Amino acid sequence: MEWRTCAGLSNVAGVRLLVWNMGVGGPGGSIAGHERAWQYLREQNFDVALLQETRRPPAWVKNDAGSFIWKPKYASAWGCAVVARSVDLLCYEPDETFPWLGELSGSTAIAQAPADPKWLVSVHLHASAIPAAVLAHHSIEGVELTTPNRSVWPTNVIPHELHRLFRTDAFIWGGDLNTDPGWTT
Repeated sequence: MEWRTCAGLSNVAGVRLLVWNMGVGGPGGSIAGHERAWQYLREQNFDVALLQETRRPPAWVKNDAGSFIWKPKYASAWGCAVVARSVDLLCYEPDETFPWLGELSGSTAIAQAPADPKWLVSVHLHASAIPAAVLAHHSIEGVELTTPNRSVWPTNVIPHELHRLFRTDAFIWGGDLNTDPGWTT
């Protein structure tokens, strides 16, 4: 597959995919570290980058990298991003059909592409149980619980919601999944 000859994707074969938890841009999450991380990314040869723990992409990304979707996760303004060099991405905004994608906003940056794979998603799953007060607002019907003590974690609900969203469409998703089986709550 050759992405550079078309405005969209045609399949996933040959895609140069970069998945990186940028650690808020470097040691201690400094702004200078973040800029160095983005400069390093600028020099890499990739088609799609799925990024986690990143601040808003610098202004040059839109011109040099093509298209990006960024979703903040915390008040500290870091979150997830999808960057594509040769594909125009559309940002997917979850609605009440996929309540967990909305509730845990910023745990994913969900982009739609004009052709297959239709979905490109950067994921950062928090490494703890979802608080009971949040659980009270949304159903977990049909969600498989594989986490310690059968508590409900983002690792349960986000993949479940993405599966429902993608249906039979082609997709690429990856990121910082925080799924160590040794954890207990």
